[in-house]
Amino acid sequence: MPAPTKRLEKCLNKGLVSILVFLFFIFWAPRKTFAVTFDIGPNDTSSLINAIDQANANGEQDTINLSPNSIYELATANNNSYSKTGLPLIVSEITINGNDSQLLRDSLENFRVLSVISPGSLTINNLIITGGYDSDTSDDYGGGAIFNLGGNLIINDSEIFNNRADVGGGGGIWQGGNSSVTISNSKIHDNSVDHDGSGGGLLKRGPGLTELVNNEITENYANNNGGAIYLGNDLFGGIGGGLVSVENSEISNNSARNYGGGIFNYSGQIDFISNQLINNTATLDGGFLYNLNVAEITNSCISGNSGTALENLGSHVNATNNFWGTANGPSGNGPGSGDSVSGNITFIPFLTSCSLDIPEAKIPLVLLPGLGASWDSTAMLTGEPSIDWKLTPFVKVYDNFKNTFVENGGYVEGQDYFEYYYDWRKPLDALVDQFKTYLETVVLAGKPEGTKINLVGHSLGGLLAKAYAQKYGLDKVNKIVTVGSPHQGAVTAWQVWTGAEQGDKLSWGWLALELYLQLQKGKYASPVDAVHGLTPSVNNLMPTFDFAKKDNIVIPVNTMFDFNNYLNDLKNNLTVEVKNLLVTIAGREDNPDKDTRRWVNLTDRSLADKLLGKWVDGKPESYESIPEGDFTVLELSALVDGATGSTTVTSEHAGLLASQAGIQAVLDSLDLSDIDPSTEIASPVRNPALVFLLHSPAQIKVTTPDGGHAGYGVTTPISNSLYSE
Repeated sequence: MPAPTKRLEKCLNKGLVSILVFLFFIFWAPRKTFAVTFDIGPNDTSSLINAIDQANANGEQDTINLSPNSIYELATANNNSYSKTGLPLIVSEITINGNDSQLLRDSLENFRVLSVISPGSLTINNLIITGGYDSDTSDDYGGGAIFNLGGNLIINDSEIFNNRADVGGGGGIWQGGNSSVTISNSKIHDNSVDHDGSGGGLLKRGPGLTELVNNEITENYANNNGGAIYLGNDLFGGIGGGLVSVENSEISNNSARNYGGGIFNYSGQIDFISNQLINNTATLDGGFLYNLNVAEITNSCISGNSGTALENLGSHVNATNNFWGTANGPSGNGPGSGDSVSGNITFIPFLTSCSLDIPEAKIPLVLLPGLGASWDSTAMLTGEPSIDWKLTPFVKVYDNFKNTFVENGGYVEGQDYFEYYYDWRKPLDALVDQFKTYLETVVLAGKPEGTKINLVGHSLGGLLAKAYAQKYGLDKVNKIVTVGSPHQGAVTAWQVWTGAEQGDKLSWGWLALELYLQLQKGKYASPVDAVHGLTPSVNNLMPTFDFAKKDNIVIPVNTMFDFNNYLNDLKNNLTVEVKNLLVTIAGREDNPDKDTRRWVNLTDRSLADKLLGKWVDGKPESYESIPEGDFTVLELSALVDGATGSTTVTSEHAGLLASQAGIQAVLDSLDLSDIDPSTEIASPVRNPALVFLLHSPAQIKVTTPDGGHAGYGVTTPISNSLYSE
């Protein structure tokens, strides 16, 4: 064969080998898998189940994000492994970000919510697990909410409540084998075990490690031993109960039918550091701890526990430097001594007062925004009632306030910080009734009886807070702070109610109201009829002070056609008790060109006004303004005589809770001056508005003269722009 032909043959052979190698890697080489993030739609349980199945299959460190404030209902068990479980078994490394959502068993069928088995590793963040019920009658496995056999379980900022187990125990959580459990900043409460089961909150078997830090374990029940926690031998092989470390936590108001109202330690080791161990009850002995093995307790507050609070039948217990309910130490140490102890226990020296390094419980705070700051697209489009109100998308004036408490003050949203969004179209009295239900079912749910709250209301929200206290009393109220609230009404409300014209046309409140009226006014004979029919709340904001003149003669406000009887009655019936809990904050605009309207000079109305039902008391001819106001509400209306505190800060109306001065005034009112106000987001600037009202779905993009963009599909929007569908 000629040389060129041989060279060609070699090249072809090499090429063939390359092709074969390439094909091998395509068809036979191992394929690389990658971690996946699953975003689950609201209340879409089937997608959640599919995501867990896929995460288990790829074996990577996957993340599952639940939609905020959703409920994922489990209607049937997914598997029968280790008794029934609602979700697929966790056998890989998965993180579930709950975003304040719930996992809920909603079925007549009994099953726990989820299970982790070796080699699975599950991290749960900000999730509520409730309604689980493991009804297996054997004593092998339990776990009403969570079952963990040989896996790794981490729970952060979550809530495990109202779950149940039978003989297997662990009404909240069952931990077995060489597994680990770490729980922090969470609540385990109101779980129970029946049919001679133990461990109302947590049952632990085996040598694994359990770490509990900054938790509340309260009001759990066991029909046998260990109302809150039970430590026992492993089911298979007799290995002890391992180590449980409890730090900076509260274990209170748990109960057991037999021993260990708080904790029953059969064969493990339990270490307590800086805890509150209070008001636990056992029918027999060991009000807070019945110990048969190893225990150590230090720097804790132990009080109010039943019977022999600490019953030790195991090895020596070091229980020095604890407070036992009185300055005289535990019972038997002299007259007036505290909780009793029995067994080989060292408790001297003891503390004479409770001085824990545990953050003081925060008084829950509810922010009530002003008119227009709550939004429901469906309600705004249809004009129908709705309960699904959220923060209006273009309203940013409360961000600094929220960050002050949540980021700077350590408040937890949904736990001790709440924002109440409401249907501001409705009359105040109807809103008060709805707010009462919200307080009882959301804010105070799961909290100790007698818990009181702080209410901070901006504008209309402040009136709502005060009206609630006047109608339903003060048993749930610690303090009310109103900020820029028109306790005697506002002139702008009269303009809207009687003339369907708005005085403050540069605020987000005006924008929200104007959009709503424009969408719905076609259903009414006139703009005034539209205001009366669509937003009866505006009538509750009419002035109760003299504000109108005709021919330079003051018109008594109570002789005008639409006098605000509701607000006037609130003023006349304001009790000293409410005033003692009331702080009022007013704003004053530091701009001579933006004074607040004080007087309206009226003239006779035209024929057109009469036909349209406008200006029944006379048509505005001119206005007189004064600097003592926030451009919307006058100081004379925002401040209440006799309130426990009143102050004026430099700010216009919309930005009162965005400014450092306004937030600091609220902090001072609540005795929280040690928290630094957040000022990261600049106070709102009043800009002219160009509003398009489109009656078909559309996607909007705005181009500015310098080439900037804002709106749909913009990758780098101009500063201070916001797009929301």
